[in-house]
Amino acid sequence: MDIPKPLRVVSIVLVVLGIIRIVAGILGLIGLRGFFSENPDLITQVIIENFVAGPLILISGLLLLKGKAIGRILLVVAVVGSWIASFVISKEYSIGTLIIFSAIIAILFLEDKIKQYFADKA
Repeated sequence: MDIPKPLRVVSIVLVVLGIIRIVAGILGLIGLRGFFSENPDLITQVIIENFVAGPLILISGLLLLKGKAIGRILLVVAVVGSWIASFVISKEYSIGTLIIFSAIIAILFLEDKIKQYFADKA
């Protein structure tokens, strides 16, 4: 059974978002070097949000491109973990990021073609 088009599109979006997070982390570490001594929690937040969540989102997208349902769970873990870590470290959370990833997760779990695809594979 071929991977449904909505799943393919979401998977590619996740791969791109994962790559963007990793690149943003590298640029953040380079650009924020002077601020790390003033705010040591900033480096922890940059590392968790970009070098932990970024690769997990990238891997999730690649797994979903191969039709593996575990990619959906990995995405949820990455997003929730990053959001919780961000809140614990900085006492702030990004509603915009949460809304975007919540929409992607909702598509992965609620879109009929994707649900049917994973149900047929089980």
